[in-house]
Amino acid sequence: MTSPNPTNAVAAAPASANSARRTIGRAEIVELARSGKHWAFLAIASQVLEQSPGDGEIRFLTAATLGALGLGTLATGQLNLLDEAGRGDPSVGELFAALRRLPDDRVASATLERNCRMNLAALEARGVRIEAAEVGAWESRLLSRSVHRALDGNMIRREAEGEGRDRVRAWTGLSDLKAAAVSAVDPAKLSRGLEARPVVVEGIDPPWLLERVAAVLEPAPEGYRPVIFVVQEDVREFLDGLSLGDLRALLSDDRIEFFIGPGASEKLARRLEAARETSGPQGLFTVSCRTRAASLDQVIRDAIGAQERESRELGEKIRVRSSSRGAEYWRSRYKDAMSVDGAPLRVLIPTSRFTTFLSHAAGDLSRAITRAGHRARILMEPSDRERLNALAYQRQILEFDPDLIVMINRPRGCMKNLFPSDVPYVAWLQDAMPQLFDEAVGRAQGSMDFMVGHMLPELFRVFGYPCERLTPMPVVADAEKFHEGEVDPRDAARFACEVAVVTHHSEAPEAMHQRLRGQLASAPAIQTVFDHLFPQLERVAMDPMSLPPNKRIGAMVDLALRQTLDREPEAKTRAMVMRNYALPIADRFFRHQAIRWAADACERRGWRLHLYGNGWETHGTFSRYAKGPLAHGEELRAAYKSAAVNLHVCLTSLVHQRVLECFLSGGFVAARLHRDMIAGVKTRAQLAAMASGATPIIDDAHDRIGFPIADIPDAMEAAELLQRLGIPMEHTLWISNARAADLKKYGAAYDRFDENWLLGDMAAVGFNDGASLEALIERALEQPTWKRDIVRGVGSRVRGHLTHDALFKAAIGAITTQLESMGGTTAIHRAA
Repeated sequence: MTSPNPTNAVAAAPASANSARRTIGRAEIVELARSGKHWAFLAIASQVLEQSPGDGEIRFLTAATLGALGLGTLATGQLNLLDEAGRGDPSVGELFAALRRLPDDRVASATLERNCRMNLAALEARGVRIEAAEVGAWESRLLSRSVHRALDGNMIRREAEGEGRDRVRAWTGLSDLKAAAVSAVDPAKLSRGLEARPVVVEGIDPPWLLERVAAVLEPAPEGYRPVIFVVQEDVREFLDGLSLGDLRALLSDDRIEFFIGPGASEKLARRLEAARETSGPQGLFTVSCRTRAASLDQVIRDAIGAQERESRELGEKIRVRSSSRGAEYWRSRYKDAMSVDGAPLRVLIPTSRFTTFLSHAAGDLSRAITRAGHRARILMEPSDRERLNALAYQRQILEFDPDLIVMINRPRGCMKNLFPSDVPYVAWLQDAMPQLFDEAVGRAQGSMDFMVGHMLPELFRVFGYPCERLTPMPVVADAEKFHEGEVDPRDAARFACEVAVVTHHSEAPEAMHQRLRGQLASAPAIQTVFDHLFPQLERVAMDPMSLPPNKRIGAMVDLALRQTLDREPEAKTRAMVMRNYALPIADRFFRHQAIRWAADACERRGWRLHLYGNGWETHGTFSRYAKGPLAHGEELRAAYKSAAVNLHVCLTSLVHQRVLECFLSGGFVAARLHRDMIAGVKTRAQLAAMASGATPIIDDAHDRIGFPIADIPDAMEAAELLQRLGIPMEHTLWISNARAADLKKYGAAYDRFDENWLLGDMAAVGFNDGASLEALIERALEQPTWKRDIVRGVGSRVRGHLTHDALFKAAIGAITTQLESMGGTTAIHRAA
């Protein structure tokens, strides 16, 4: 149909304050209506109709567009505004008929009120209250307005009666706010996971933006739940948003905080000031807010600016204090602390609540430090909704003034210059974490940087870590928490079984492969490497005694990377594939095969098998043995002691925290053997031979040196172990020249506490197939004296050398030795 008074053009609203207005011709407007871009057309049409209410053609196209969106009531109202001639047009009649067939688009006032009340109750349960007078005033307006739901979920609000009810320009929500909410939040530009920072959302009418932000800024797998600040200056606009649906799940989430009503910006400002030692907001999001809070973006900038200024001020104070302290200061401080009446050391232990193991380890170390007569302070996130920023660390350094900083798995170089180089710093290495494999971190180690724990050879060979100030100590356990005392009879009955396995490694190797592969969608070449390695890793895990698994896996990784990348891989890439994929996958195959052997033996012999840990209840094969996770403490201790045999299955090391805790608890461990377990005792023998002062046998033909085994007690121990395991060994301990050079250069990094040292006789408590496992379980059940002697011997060695108390003592010894070797009052500098 045609309009009696056609409008030829309209000025389109600018996209932003800086964009120029563009004149759109009538033909473009009509084409836009026919293009299916419904919401875009309505935005233009509302302006045309505001200027020319009598434009019948645009009115008709507006009605048709509203009908296409399922807004039949609104569309009918537009057709009713046509003049008599227009309403007589056949196309108008056809549209009237089509609109009558649409479902009702109106949202009942009772539904809006019920939604609002329901959502308010969810907020009140969290202590967020809206004044009853405001709610009453909002409810009194319900009958004077109507809400209409489009087929795509968008909501339109208009006056229920009066001249303005069909004035399109006066309607609220006349745009695709659902799509706008999606496009406003780009996951690629939002920090996520453990690196996520809070965000601010202004306006929840409609609530699509809040829902989108909450979905994208989802809690991290580690448990971190970044805060979402919701700001709404107008209380009734907030209630409008609450009325549009059931938002109880969202509103009940305590990571979402609300700042509602006049002065909302100031309320947020006070909240940000109170939390200035945690991460500030990473952005402000809004797509629909009729009453904007005053200077909200400036509030956010001011909060972040204040954090940065205070950080600079504290950093300068720390720098000035540190510049006045040289080696003599620290030497005197430690000498005083070690004296009978000296002031105790102040030890800062930064850690994270988002790694359960690390937080437990930090607590255990803290108690050991206290037992030694010193002060320990743990620095950790105040809640699971916050991450600490630089200010938190700087304030502790300035006010607590630590004499020692201990951090798990993070050398000082990982911490972005947060810790002054003069303060003794101990990196307690427990796992092969990605941040360690960085040459910049290795070369940043200075004269006051110390490492204790599990020393990974490639850190020194490849990544530039100095082979100095090291205290190899594979793992430690808490002898106070895990002890041989009696178990509560109820726990003893609950945990009693012939075989127990405590591990969270329940995910099947195939599922684990797919998960790790999926994390590298942006690196298809590495995904291909994973695919090549997967079947090979299974073969290695199934036959771990013929050749050292780590060496075989390393060769496989090197070959797969070269073939796929067509070049030598970077050391960092190689370490990532090896440590974060190849070894964990092979280990998973290794573990699950041993559990299968145990299950078969238990089924055959009528023994009980308990699988403790997360995820076993959903495992396709082993779910029937699942007993759930155990709390790290008395519950775990009771389970260890109540089982006749506890299996330890690990392709990396037998000197593992669970093994130590089990023996300390009076439990017995049966370990699956693999060829790499022999490496520790052989290395100990090689180091002893080279340190013996004996003249080696030179074998230039084979590029090696040798020592008579009979002359080296550690070598005799290694030979006897190999003999019991059925592995031949010559009467001479041969060491390749390359290996000898490696031991000479990096010998300080090798653990002296190897598997055979720990167990006394690794062959006696080890198994390598189903038959030997079954025989070992049977012996443990039938020979309690033999079992008790092994438990007591291992427990004694652990208590003497592998506890948190021993670790702290060793670290202090390394620090005092270093301080004594440093001259004068020279200032301490970090390595370049």
